[in-house]
Amino acid sequence: MMGPGGLLLATLVASTASAGEPVGVVNRFSAGVWFDAAPSSRAYGLDMLLSDTLRASLVEKPKLHLDLLAAARLNVRLFDGGRVDQARVRALELRFKMDKVVLDVGRFTPKGGGIRLVDGVQVLGDLGHGVQLGAWAGLGPDPWSTMPALRFGGGPVLAWTDKRGEVSLLGEVLATPDGLDRVSGVARGRLELGRAAEMSGLIDLQAGGKDAPVRLSDATAFFRLDPHKDVRVDLMYDAWSSLSYLVSSSRDPTLTRFAARSVALAEDPWNPQDSVDTTVYHMAGATVAWDHALTEDGPTHLRLTVDGRYRHHSLADRRYARAGLRADVTGLVDGRVDVGVGERFLWWQGHPGSDSTASLWAQLDKGGLAALDVSAQLVVQPLEGAANWAPAIYADAFVDVMATPDLTVSAGYAFGNALDLDRWDTSHSALLQLTWRADSRALARRRQEDP
Repeated sequence: MMGPGGLLLATLVASTASAGEPVGVVNRFSAGVWFDAAPSSRAYGLDMLLSDTLRASLVEKPKLHLDLLAAARLNVRLFDGGRVDQARVRALELRFKMDKVVLDVGRFTPKGGGIRLVDGVQVLGDLGHGVQLGAWAGLGPDPWSTMPALRFGGGPVLAWTDKRGEVSLLGEVLATPDGLDRVSGVARGRLELGRAAEMSGLIDLQAGGKDAPVRLSDATAFFRLDPHKDVRVDLMYDAWSSLSYLVSSSRDPTLTRFAARSVALAEDPWNPQDSVDTTVYHMAGATVAWDHALTEDGPTHLRLTVDGRYRHHSLADRRYARAGLRADVTGLVDGRVDVGVGERFLWWQGHPGSDSTASLWAQLDKGGLAALDVSAQLVVQPLEGAANWAPAIYADAFVDVMATPDLTVSAGYAFGNALDLDRWDTSHSALLQLTWRADSRALARRRQEDP
């Protein structure tokens, strides 16, 4: 059984080798370096992250398409003796598309399975009218660390796809050498209700393991309505039982834009599936946005957004609520500048607070090859476990440059601090990221157009 490091190496080698072959290749390779100076330990961290996603069409015949798909990342801690962690492979598979059958072999996500991974096979048959029926079987790696695991299982798959929407059902039974590990099922769907409305939902139930008999793993419900060309209304409900892979700024008020850009480094390394937080969180919210053109034929728009969120947990200190208003003016200076400000009321850790934000995006050249993205945030709230009010400041700046049509370079810096009554606890973070995208079909078209 190949470990994640070997799978990652095979992925990167396959991507490099395939790029030189006369096959259709779509590849995205990213190399990033992150520097971090944390306030608590006064320690410095320097991390290099390599990631790659690849889709290579190896065979294209009327009744047979053979694709190679891969997705992997590797993190190297340069200030820790070059220690490698987070070597994670989420896909390394061969996909055979025949007349009415699709066969996946290798490591893949079963259809409609969410974050689940399988080292094995999946067969889907086309029954007509957009209906697919099939099954999968194999070993179930840990979906967080992607480490191989001795959990064998399988289950059925039923899916329907139409121009109006899609629905999928997936079953899962996993067992270890010690016996039954878990039984789970996932149902998800999306439906467009004309041009003005759409809805989607998901429910994931699990039984067995350490959380017997039955527990809710994940559930979502989303409804969008466009009652007017300038107005959009979103309603949402979400329930989840693990923050490891579902972290977002809407769920975690401490998440910054810098962390969102380098989210792969924000995860806890080697977090096994059965040690994550399995208590259930619930969140409900609504957003109303009004987007109005300020000029009849120009690109300038005024956008006003009112939103509210409430996160519920059985423990009071994990509950969180917010409500606020944001105003953005986009398309200034011939479409090259966007500005925005926002103010939110917070209820967090049992105390009220406020969150003020401002942002600026500017296109630095007329050709659209370089952009500046700046934001600032001021959060005022009581210190944890105290009645003293204190501000927390965050600011960042990013520059994104399209060096060539296939190469993007991004650089960023973030500053943050929290006033601890007797001193300023400051943190500094910086990143440099290069992203290379290759599409052999697009390259071939460019060569034909400009030999």
